[in-house]
Amino acid sequence: MPTPREVEDRAVSAALALARRRAWTDVTLADVAEQAELPVAAVYRVLPSKSAVVDAFLRRVDDELAKPTDELAADYDEKDQLFDALMSCLEALEVEREAVRSIYDALRCDPLSLLVLGPALLRSMNAVLDRAGAPGFALGRLLRARLLGVVWIRLLPVWLEDDPHDLARTMAFLDREIRRYEMLTSLCVRRPERAASSSESKA
Repeated sequence: MPTPREVEDRAVSAALALARRRAWTDVTLADVAEQAELPVAAVYRVLPSKSAVVDAFLRRVDDELAKPTDELAADYDEKDQLFDALMSCLEALEVEREAVRSIYDALRCDPLSLLVLGPALLRSMNAVLDRAGAPGFALGRLLRARLLGVVWIRLLPVWLEDDPHDLARTMAFLDREIRRYEMLTSLCVRRPERAASSSESKA
């Protein structure tokens, strides 16, 4: 009998294979179980909904971001590091571009599923912030992750329609979005973080 982790891995891979061939709205957990050659009950125990399948897929991407990488150039500033981290995230998604397209098209018309996946998005954005070496003060981290989530949601459709061999539009769009993100974080986040840091140092 496969372990829960094996069930998850096989089910996610099966779901992505199905999403590459058909609309995500037409995929059921029973279809996923059949594709993965697993009992339906085993899949339901580990991944009780399609939102749980997407969440598990996003965790795969988070795990890729957490892998050790070559150090960035010494002259990379915070903006460069964040740009690199988000492009690494897109690189991890590239192999499943058509599946991501199918899932994205379904989710943008399904507010309830988007709401359910909110915590998964925040977790993924925290993984990006960790990759970029962003400050981890609790007071500002949630705001940073939320603001970055907006960048990510706006970035995905641009990436999906871009030339995968070039990504010039994606990179130009991301550069503008990060500049906007930095402006907002400078207004909403950095002052409280400096105050929290000062308080901790006095303590």
